[in-house]
Amino acid sequence: MRNDLNDYCQWTCTGTFEKSETLKESSGTPYRLVKIATHMGTIVMFVGNHTLFDLIDGLKEGQRVEAKGYLSPEVQSRGGNSPYFLRPREMQVL
Repeated sequence: MRNDLNDYCQWTCTGTFEKSETLKESSGTPYRLVKIATHMGTIVMFVGNHTLFDLIDGLKEGQRVEAKGYLSPEVQSRGGNSPYFLRPREMQVL
């Protein structure tokens, strides 16, 4: 049985940029916490893809953006019992 989340758990988020914050993992690796406002509420994304940092750093509050990625359980071995974190692989200004 193939266990490839990339085949069926893709997501897209379109909304307006609220803010971002630079944080660090326990290892010291930086990532961005990004908040996007949608008509259903605020979506929080964890961006570790360093190729997106320049784009995120240049965003202004209220700009329309679209982000895409795959669902990823925080702890793969716990599967459905753990939360899913949105980690965009792509992001663009609309």
